[in-house]
Amino acid sequence: WQDVVPVPQDDAPNALVPIAYHEYCAYRDAMDMFRALVAKQEKSQRTLDLTKEIIQMNPGHYTVWKYRADTLLQMQANLSEELELLDQLVKHHLKSYQVWQHRRTIVLALNDPSRELEFTAKALALDAKNYHTWAYRQWVLMHFWPAPASSSCAAGSTETRSPAAREVWDGEIAYADKLLQEDLRNNSAWSHRFFVAFESGMGGDCAEREIRYAKEKLAISPNNPSAWNYLRG
Repeated sequence: WQDVVPVPQDDAPNALVPIAYHEYCAYRDAMDMFRALVAKQEKSQRTLDLTKEIIQMNPGHYTVWKYRADTLLQMQANLSEELELLDQLVKHHLKSYQVWQHRRTIVLALNDPSRELEFTAKALALDAKNYHTWAYRQWVLMHFWPAPASSSCAAGSTETRSPAAREVWDGEIAYADKLLQEDLRNNSAWSHRFFVAFESGMGGDCAEREIRYAKEKLAISPNNPSAWNYLRG
């Protein structure tokens, strides 16, 4: 690092609310070095080492995440190892949309969703109503196993999905049911079930089936607003 001249943060001469860094601040020093690397557009192993250090201190720094992603892709780095790093980071930063966006970038580059449904299930076990996790799971489903353009729950609609896609989407119905058995008032699970039933192109009489399902759950918990909203929807 002796060849790198740190670039201090420029808060302008009369900044209204300057950041009050401690005189000996590891984060400030790391960001000074990061700005120096960005200034000369360096994408190297030490860039990855530095950005990893920064995001562990500040997982919401989207500029650092973006530069890290660009560096990984340009270097043709081992993206499976990056997913392993994200496995650990997401556990501690479930509500950081930057972490999820970076994971999406890496999975797109790998073009391999094979571990994502299991991973999001583990994340939802930590926080069953986390918006970022649900949004990411639904993106994975729609991107890698897209619903047919003519998807419909109308009686008589024709099944046009591949067997693999049907297995995935049918598994999502079972997954939502599992979560609702654990907590009938899990409005996120109800929302996901609606998404699956009416976005996946399941065909046949799924609307009638979902009406029966909602009524069965209401018989168990008649004051459950989530089930009533589902039935009305």
